Amino acid sequence: PVVLAEANNGDAVASELLEDAGSELAQTTRAILQKIGIENVALLGGVFENAAPVRDSFSRHLRKAISDAEIVAPQHAGPG
Repeated sequence: PVVLAEANNGDAVASELLEDAGSELAQTTRAILQKIGIENVALLGGVFENAAPVRDSFSRHLRKAISDAEIVAPQHAGPG
């Protein structure tokens, strides 16, 4: 929450950390998707729901890495 708040206040280092977090998540997701042979991804969890800069970075980097990647709405979300 502190890094997100600082990024929202214009802190360049905090913004870069969030951008990097999304990129790293996208790289990991890309490796998994290629291993299991699917292209659809649903974004779930607190980071994607509450940190738009991470979510946006993730989406951008994933689409760059896998042009056919499709981010879809979750079909089966748990309680919450």
